[in-house]
Amino acid sequence: MNCYQIEYTEHTFKGKHYYLPVYANHRPAVKHILNNQYSEPKTHLVFQNILAHYNRKCSMIHAGTFFGDMLPHFSSMTDNLVYAFEPVLENYVLSKLCIEKNQLTNVVIYNSALNDTSGNLRINTGINEELHRGGTSSIDSVGYLCSSIRIDDFQYDRLKIIHLDIEGHELPALKGSYNTIMYHRPFIFIEDNRNDCASFLESLNYSYVTSIPGLKVWSPIKTAFPPEYLL
Repeated sequence: MNCYQIEYTEHTFKGKHYYLPVYANHRPAVKHILNNQYSEPKTHLVFQNILAHYNRKCSMIHAGTFFGDMLPHFSSMTDNLVYAFEPVLENYVLSKLCIEKNQLTNVVIYNSALNDTSGNLRINTGINEELHRGGTSSIDSVGYLCSSIRIDDFQYDRLKIIHLDIEGHELPALKGSYNTIMYHRPFIFIEDNRNDCASFLESLNYSYVTSIPGLKVWSPIKTAFPPEYLL
């Protein structure tokens, strides 16, 4: 009989339980949690400041959850919903374990990639490579089939943050967010290593604000990004 298994280690940090994939022990996010640290502390701080400014009454999108290392803290920042997206099945399963164990009842997670159309894509987790890519798995012409959905496929209550750390697939995800962005005017945080998102965001009357480690920050022009959010 065949059996699908994922090797993981469990770790507790700040009273929250994390399920760390053994295949990604070499990845920074895993190493940081094992050292009782957030892998991107500036991201956590900025998001906390934004959500606190809106009295915790707004929702956010977090795409590229990996094993859920950010989910417990993001969940604690808002009384509204955290919409999470993770296309790699193994990462999704570990994120679900994190959600269940920590009773993160305001986190809604989908085992899907974000795109400009709904359908199927392929996610390359390191096929023919020695190590699983973990959180750097990317949409490619090779790899496992994964579903794709649009941010515009959902309705949101006071969406104030879109966070896309999806290994070069940010532009298609943003194009699939057009209606949501125009209606809610959220702050947008993107990795954008390909530097191909600026023209699209500028066409939506967004302006580049600054960069924090791993992310570029964009703000709607008529809602200036307050400097104190970065403190």
